[in-house]
Amino acid sequence: MNLIAAILIYLWIAGFVASFVIQTVFREWFAANTHWGVNKGWQNEIAIWNMGIIAVISGILFVNSTYAVYMLPGLLILSVSFAVNHFIALKRSRSFKAGNFAGMLANILISVTIIVLITGNIILK
Repeated sequence: MNLIAAILIYLWIAGFVASFVIQTVFREWFAANTHWGVNKGWQNEIAIWNMGIIAVISGILFVNSTYAVYMLPGLLILSVSFAVNHFIALKRSRSFKAGNFAGMLANILISVTIIVLITGNIILK
């Protein structure tokens, strides 16, 4: 497996694990620090989705770790979409929301990193 692709995939897995914990264990804190507020049903759906994507990514890596490079575009689309969603929430909020800012920043950083690495042909070698 390409080492850089592997690191990025494991960073995404860590992000999905963190999101799972935030949406289950720290749901009240997260809700208080985002524009969206508490919605236990929807927060459970997000946590379930995170468990599912972790299982899918792990299963693909287990079968053939060279597929990691091919997962990156899909994960990039997810991160860009998450960043935009958090940005919109920040713009709509009447006050600064740390949870939305952190979500936006983390997803922008990994998105920019992957774009730079792909355009520099560093990952695809």
